[in-house]
Amino acid sequence: MGRQTRLALGVKSSPEPLSPIGGVPSLRELAYKTIKEAILTLRLPPGTPLVEAQLAGQLRISKTPVRDALQLLEHEGLVKITPYKGATVSEISLRDVQEIFQLREILEPAVVRLATPLLTREDQAEAERLLQQAQQALRTKRYEEYLTCNTKLHGLFFQRLGNRRMTELYYNLDEQIKRIRRVSVSLPSSPERMHQQHSGIWAAVRKGDGTRAAELTREHIHGFLQEVLAHAAQQGLQEPGAAARGDK
Repeated sequence: MGRQTRLALGVKSSPEPLSPIGGVPSLRELAYKTIKEAILTLRLPPGTPLVEAQLAGQLRISKTPVRDALQLLEHEGLVKITPYKGATVSEISLRDVQEIFQLREILEPAVVRLATPLLTREDQAEAERLLQQAQQALRTKRYEEYLTCNTKLHGLFFQRLGNRRMTELYYNLDEQIKRIRRVSVSLPSSPERMHQQHSGIWAAVRKGDGTRAAELTREHIHGFLQEVLAHAAQQGLQEPGAAARGDK
């Protein structure tokens, strides 16, 4: 049998109940948002069975909007629906992690390099505010707030560059890695290291050195990928293709 390639998250395996939602214009949309948020924040861990009747009971709505929501989430890769077996929360595979971060290594340094000359004093002031907020969130272990600051810091470059297609791709990738980012806060020294790297990137920006800021961004993304892969290796997981190469 082939070796396991799913990324163990190191989070509790039992799902948490979802909060009920009341009468609203679009129950499908609210069911979609509620279930998606629970998946992205790991309240519904990977592999969790998603039973329509159970979810409908928790949300206090009928099964139809839940079924529609699960189908939408399947298209986004967050839910796996197997005929005659039902739906489960999609696992996070090492292949997923590698493919997403390879895209980020290409996309984000280019955007940082192009956007740096365009950033205003207001942009830099906002970055400094976010850096301080992220640091305070780390000190008080408010990791959700820290991750939100993280996303906003990366997003500042895309907003200033104004390339719609690049921005859409970034936020699409960001959605896909939210679960992976939540793994990162449990890795040794990872949040503190990432914060220091963000500070270094913006220090280069303040000097107007887009090339250096882009290189630091690439190192930041690549380093995080390597840390996740090292964490997976410690748990006996394999990189995609390792078995075919005969790696031990």
